Amino acid sequence: MKKSRSLIFYKFLIDSSWYIGIAVCGIWAIICLVSVLSEQRVMGTDLISFELELKSPHPDVSSLSKVFNFAIDKPAKLTATLEDFKIDQVMSPFAVSYFLFLFVGLIISFYQLKQMKDLLNDVIKGEIFTSTNAFRLRMFGISELLYIPVNVIYYYITAQIFKHSTYLNSELRSVLDVHEINQLLIHGLEYLIFAGIFAFGCKLKQENDLTI
Repeated sequence: MKKSRSLIFYKFLIDSSWYIGIAVCGIWAIICLVSVLSEQRVMGTDLISFELELKSPHPDVSSLSKVFNFAIDKPAKLTATLEDFKIDQVMSPFAVSYFLFLFVGLIISFYQLKQMKDLLNDVIKGEIFTSTNAFRLRMFGISELLYIPVNVIYYYITAQIFKHSTYLNSELRSVLDVHEINQLLIHGLEYLIFAGIFAFGCKLKQENDLTI
């Protein structure tokens, strides 16, 4: 009974994340639309941040502050999150790549939530070691690993764009978040291992059913 209640609670959390995520995306889209119509600006989001390396202890960030919110959390690094775009910058290479990769990230995240929703639904029904659940875990792991090339590609694209940006000067340069890459790799491999365990459990279950 306790196990069933905990599973139902986890399912509630996943379902809540799913619907809250959809609601937040919808609200953000409405805010963007209102901002475009009233202020000629497109609101950004904190979902994507930029790791910037400082080449001097007291850099000039006045131009950066026009577009980004930022916080210096390490002596030699600065984390910047996009604040907004002027309407005439929306079709710039930076803006297009930013929203493209934001869209890709949201698609992957919602796909992962969908896999976990379906997995928990089956587990609550007592259908645990099935080929479908093994497939869901495998796809979750693959999608987690997919974030790695997406992040690397986005880093190299933005690094090239930043070289010609009016917001960054010679004291700042984009850096790849290696810690996040390592976390994605570990989590992706963990889910692939779990998928293998589920696939093996499904095989044992099928053999047991044939024996009976």
